[in-house]
Amino acid sequence: MDNLRFFRVYNSEYQNNYEAKLDGFEELESFSNEVTFFGWNNCPFKSLPSSFPSESLVTLVMHDNKVEHWNGVQDLVNLKYVDLSFFKHMTEIPNLSRASNLQKLILEGCSSLSEITLSSIQNLNKLVALDLRDCRRLISLPDAFNQSLLISVSTII
Repeated sequence: MDNLRFFRVYNSEYQNNYEAKLDGFEELESFSNEVTFFGWNNCPFKSLPSSFPSESLVTLVMHDNKVEHWNGVQDLVNLKYVDLSFFKHMTEIPNLSRASNLQKLILEGCSSLSEITLSSIQNLNKLVALDLRDCRRLISLPDAFNQSLLISVSTII
């Protein structure tokens, strides 16, 4: 996968109550450093590979996944769009402080999300949209969020 730039897996875990087989992905350990789009709905793994293509990544879409550890995902300088919708077991967001170009953060349906720490969002100066619909356990947001930020919230009081 040396020249891979776009990685997308649809419905990788279950479909119609039958377990789908992930041939070739069981031992996935590395990605091309050139991947700009990474999308994997229902990712069955508990951690991302240590060589995750974080530096080149522009878009990250992972709906309803089981990832608990983000390992080496650090240098997110080109990241502009993150969609972690329906990530039901996530209690706090991954550290996005190095994603200084992030414009949209979608966390819709993250029903266990209870906090967003200042340290995980401290450099998100370009963030213009934050979707927190159905984040039922989240009670407050850090004061650091930009006043002009468009926040879509349906259950935060």
